Amino acid sequence: GRDMSITANDLIDIYPEITKEAILTISELQGTDYCRRSGEKPGRIHTEYREIYNSNTLGAISKFGLSLASKILWRNGWKSYTNYFSSDTTPLYIKTVYNYAQKYPEILGEEIIRKNGERDTVINCVLKAAEYIESTVDSEGLIQIKEFNLAGNQFRYWRDSPSSYRDENSKLPNIAEEMVILDIQVLATYALSLAADLISKDNPEKAQHWQDLSLKIRDATIKNLWMPEHQYFAYGMDKTKRGHFKQLKTIQSNAAWML
Repeated sequence: GRDMSITANDLIDIYPEITKEAILTISELQGTDYCRRSGEKPGRIHTEYREIYNSNTLGAISKFGLSLASKILWRNGWKSYTNYFSSDTTPLYIKTVYNYAQKYPEILGEEIIRKNGERDTVINCVLKAAEYIESTVDSEGLIQIKEFNLAGNQFRYWRDSPSSYRDENSKLPNIAEEMVILDIQVLATYALSLAADLISKDNPEKAQHWQDLSLKIRDATIKNLWMPEHQYFAYGMDKTKRGHFKQLKTIQSNAAWML
């Protein structure tokens, strides 16, 4: 979902038909239910969708093994699986739809069939994505991320590998508890402001609420993640053994990417 949204956004002025197809596909796979095994939540955008038996690169044994693993670990089907462990896919989806709609506003009224069989429109998918983001924000304006299935991808952000997320002592952060990640804070700020703009005429009260929430997340990001001693942003925070958040002070490229 991350790579698809980013690439689709880059192709708007080059191959808009590919962007449209990507938007419709992502919308159809949007979460509709709660599942701790796969990370699915209503409105959340998927991390990965794979049609296992359509692969030409996997042998029969590998296909069976992958099917069995997905069934056990993520409670998905035998022939394909979808998981939802990434936290940046949802705001990136909103960004892509918004940018595409600036040139092709008819996309918002396009009908899709959700994976549960229900018919819906792209604009409703965007609103549900924004509502999902809203549901993750705490009273201070921090998005606290915690996955309950540790067999999923535990580094659910832009640079999604264990070697990319270390603290200043080269140790892994406390991924078993809630974390706050710079990427997600900034992308959520941006996505909520875009969603608010899309509904500003039809639902000005909701739009104003999302604009206010966007600013709240922005202010909480600056307050909690700025490192004055480095004149730079920490890439995130994790929890100590006593349950308090502490900055992860490693100088990473996340802050520059956010700019």
